[in-house]
Amino acid sequence: MIDQLCDLLLRLHCLCSFSSDAGADLPRREEAARAIEVFGAAVRAQFAAAERERLLSRTVPCMARYALSLRELRPCAGFRFSLRGIPSSDVLDRRFVASLVACAFFSLFPYRCRKKADILRCIV
Repeated sequence: MIDQLCDLLLRLHCLCSFSSDAGADLPRREEAARAIEVFGAAVRAQFAAAERERLLSRTVPCMARYALSLRELRPCAGFRFSLRGIPSSDVLDRRFVASLVACAFFSLFPYRCRKKADILRCIV
C-alpha cells in the first residue's frame, strides 16, 4: 500500500506541479521522485504496522479532503498585498492552513517562474 501511495504522490506531482519555463520541470520531478522514495522508505522502516494502517486509512484521506476543500476554505476577502512592501498581517483559519499544508504535501501548487516577471494567478 505504501508503494501505491508513493506512486500516486508522484503522479499527482507530475500532473499538478508545472512551470511556464520550458524544460524546468524535469529536474524538479527527479527531485520530487527522490523525496517521495525517501518518504516511502521512512514509512516502511520507522512506522509500526498500526501506524502505517492509520496513515493510509485515516490520515491521507483526511488530508485529501482538506486539499479538495481549499477553494471553500480560503478567506472570502482574500489577502492584503502591497507592492510597496508595507507590512501587514492576516489571521488565517486553522482549517484553511491545514488545507494549504495538505495541498503542499500532495504537490498541488504550480512552480513559480524565475525567468519571467509576470505573476501567476494564485490558487488561493
